[in-house]
Amino acid sequence: MNITETAVKKFTEILKEADNKGHLRSLLAEGCHGKQLAIDIVAGAEKEDLTVEKDGFKYFIDKDAVEYLKDAVMDCDKEGNIVIEGIPAPHGHHHGGDCCGGEAHGGEDKDSCGDGGCCH
Repeated sequence: MNITETAVKKFTEILKEADNKGHLRSLLAEGCHGKQLAIDIVAGAEKEDLTVEKDGFKYFIDKDAVEYLKDAVMDCDKEGNIVIEGIPAPHGHHHGGDCCGGEAHGGEDKDSCGDGGCCH
């Protein structure tokens, strides 16, 4: 996994807002349709976590998420939102619109899961 300098700056801001009481950690959490990527603030790494370092910033990845994130690039878009590229999409479709968006919920895109990953 690669973390851009822009993402490191954003993550540092997030941790400052949390009074610098931890590190960021990626893990796979159980969602309504299987595992989904989650990012949490933790005190330290778990025993089998992978540690990614960039410019003195440490980011932990749960052992079960390592394969999922192996080709990922974490960055920020123009609005300052965290963007993760290079991860496989669940069920071969994309997220877009609002939570539970898509045709079944009045949206235009029948293949959309919505931002919340609440697939129909």
